[in-house]
Amino acid sequence: MVSLVRSLHIYSGLVILVALLVSSMSGLHIMTKDDPREHQPVVTRVPFSPPEGASDAEIAQLIREQFGFFQSKPVPHWAIDRVDGVLTIPLWSPNGYVTVRWDGGPEAEVTTDAFGFGEYVNQMHTHLPLGKRAIFAWIWSAYMELAIFGLAFLAASGVYLWAMTRPKLWWAALSLVVGTAGLVYFYLAMK
Repeated sequence: MVSLVRSLHIYSGLVILVALLVSSMSGLHIMTKDDPREHQPVVTRVPFSPPEGASDAEIAQLIREQFGFFQSKPVPHWAIDRVDGVLTIPLWSPNGYVTVRWDGGPEAEVTTDAFGFGEYVNQMHTHLPLGKRAIFAWIWSAYMELAIFGLAFLAASGVYLWAMTRPKLWWAALSLVVGTAGLVYFYLAMK
């Protein structure tokens, strides 16, 4: 049983290697920048004329198709905002944010906030394999979910292998106790 768990432990580590590297790169990028934004959003006025009598939800879908980044998510009904006749539609994708404001006139105000590489990687490591998406985006997000479970298995199998093969190593027991206490402390501190 120990040899099987050891083999699975090794393969699990190899499977999650890329996910850990992506997550580490995004964390390092965000933490080492004074200002995580590489640039300021760009505001432009663009011609826009939806069909007469279109509902806000239909207009939001048109805005998504015309102004959204590749992989922009559908606009949920609760995100559609109309205040004083101005329709505001927020769009999100791993490539950045787009906010479109339309007052019923011939033009819409489009604010584009494209992500740089570090921010893109940071967004990609949070993708979920939901909805109709490009096949590669779905595969990537499914892989990231698998990597999360692989990381949990890696930790559990590591504790099992230590307990079965080297239970008398005092520094391993100390590492387990300190790591667990640190996890509990940071969880409570962040809650």
